[in-house]
Amino acid sequence: MLKPYLTVCMQPPVYQAQNRKDVKDNVERVAGLIDEMVFLIGRRLINRGNGGVRLVAFAEYAFTDCRQIAHGRIRGQDVAIEIPGPEIEPLRAAAKRNKIFIAAQALEKLPEFPDHCMNTMFIFGPTGELVYKRHKQRSGVLTIYTSPNDVLDRYMELFSDGRSVGETLFPVAKTEIGNLAMSACHEITTPEIARQLAANGAEVIIRSTNEPESNGWVQMDRARAMENIVYCVVVNTGYAVKDTTIGDSGSSRVIGYRGELIAESHLPDTAIWGLVDIERLRAAKGPTPIPVYANQVFDYHLRSSLPPNMFAKGPLSRVELEAELLRLKLIPEIGGPAATESAKTSVAQHP
Repeated sequence: MLKPYLTVCMQPPVYQAQNRKDVKDNVERVAGLIDEMVFLIGRRLINRGNGGVRLVAFAEYAFTDCRQIAHGRIRGQDVAIEIPGPEIEPLRAAAKRNKIFIAAQALEKLPEFPDHCMNTMFIFGPTGELVYKRHKQRSGVLTIYTSPNDVLDRYMELFSDGRSVGETLFPVAKTEIGNLAMSACHEITTPEIARQLAANGAEVIIRSTNEPESNGWVQMDRARAMENIVYCVVVNTGYAVKDTTIGDSGSSRVIGYRGELIAESHLPDTAIWGLVDIERLRAAKGPTPIPVYANQVFDYHLRSSLPPNMFAKGPLSRVELEAELLRLKLIPEIGGPAATESAKTSVAQHP
């Protein structure tokens, strides 16, 4: 029988990275905090009698700071790393040293796609083994890293191993602390992502994010937890040492499978923790991974949406991507053609 355990959301200060060495320095800076948090939180009187700290999670871009990329000062490829690899070795070592699971995010350079970089979520287990990896879906022109959908045919050829698209793109790791899965940032606005993860067996969904503090985000997380009967561990970014924005809000949270807020932060640089009880979740969920519903009546997913394989011949710039989506009539010409051309010029100057 699996004992309840603590999951910790870490919000250390975020330092900008110009290259892979900076990424490694940033990882080393926070890795030492893990030992301290596991020791201190696990020994608080209020936490005694449970399974202790078993899961520690970090925010999206916690080791790079996305503003460098968003402002066009560097390319995503400049800070893209191998996973596993030397830059995140301190996380692997900390997971093994503390016998815990550590979840995080980084931009990844895949040898199978040398001209691309992907937004990658990953988890190290208590033996130091990489137990989970998933690549984020891209939303329109919001971001310009490559997603599996952008190279879907080749991605499935390389990684599907006979599995369906939904199983390949939305994996779940069956572990000693429950079935773990990850999502990132704006993926919360696509309910199907959480539903697919839950259908694949997820019991805890860790969402690494970089978002402004807003009740809207919280309500979406609570809805995903309740409608799929899963725990949602949401880790938001800490204070950015440079280029401070409204996004430096903290606001991490642990949400129970009934949609209840177990723990929440409104401070930028801190750590919060909450109790996860997988046995109670399994009793509440019953024999099916998601609530029973009539999937045959839904057909909206067959209508126009972001097409696959848009990056099959190589990554597109923001201007090229926007032009293609305009051609497909998937985004509006806001303010008419003249405004669109002006927007393209602005984007070209700030990719």
